[in-house]
Amino acid sequence: SLIERLDAQEVDTSKLKSDLEVLKGKIDTLKTNYDTLMGKLEALKDTDCEDIASNKTSLDEIRELLKELKNDAKDIREFFVHTIKPDLKELRKDN
Repeated sequence: SLIERLDAQEVDTSKLKSDLEVLKGKIDTLKTNYDTLMGKLEALKDTDCEDIASNKTSLDEIRELLKELKNDAKDIREFFVHTIKPDLKELRKDN
């Protein structure tokens, strides 16, 4: 990996390692929200079509989860662009 190669060159990768841990946490959150969304969609298949109130509530929950999922993906993208990428550029500049 890049971090291993930089460590072999005795480059300080602590900031990059920290960024990677934060990124992993953000990805785990995205996965959890995705799994929750898929579970809600799967459960919706088994509901009674005539139970309008229940279906509306389920669909509202699904819409909210979808919004969360989009926000999670946006958060990951912004973290990469505004944090990881500049840190990589800084490492490149220092070497």
